[in-house]
Amino acid sequence: MRPSTEQTVSHRMFKLLEMLKGHKRKLMTTKRLRWLYVPTSFGLILMLLGQVRKVRRKDDQNVYKPLPFEVSMYRMLPLRTLSRVWGWINSIELPQPVRIPILQSYAAAFGCDLDEALIQDFKQYKNLNEFFKRELKPGLRPIAGQEHDVVSPM
Repeated sequence: MRPSTEQTVSHRMFKLLEMLKGHKRKLMTTKRLRWLYVPTSFGLILMLLGQVRKVRRKDDQNVYKPLPFEVSMYRMLPLRTLSRVWGWINSIELPQPVRIPILQSYAAAFGCDLDEALIQDFKQYKNLNEFFKRELKPGLRPIAGQEHDVVSPM
């Protein structure tokens, strides 16, 4: 016996409705996810802008502005003369008995690593200038090798 057309149509409609319900649920969840991006993006942008403002405020607060009196006192310092005197002191040949203690204290004060030096014996350096300009072991601190590179000591 063959089922009636009403049963077949209603059965087909039922299956179609069931199928659409599942599809509708998926469609609703994807729409919700799409709309979730908008407030999330907006919130992240607001957080980023807040951080930028906070950092700028901190930078402005940390800037030290010297008083006019301090600037005038700094200008009165004989910096050129002090530089020349320090250069003269560096070129004085140190006597053998005081050479090691002076160079060791200089190295400790400025954090010089004597293991990097080509000549590691303090007795070999006649003055502070020679110690300051000492040669390093080859390949220890390579300088950029490209011909168009910019090299800066800082």
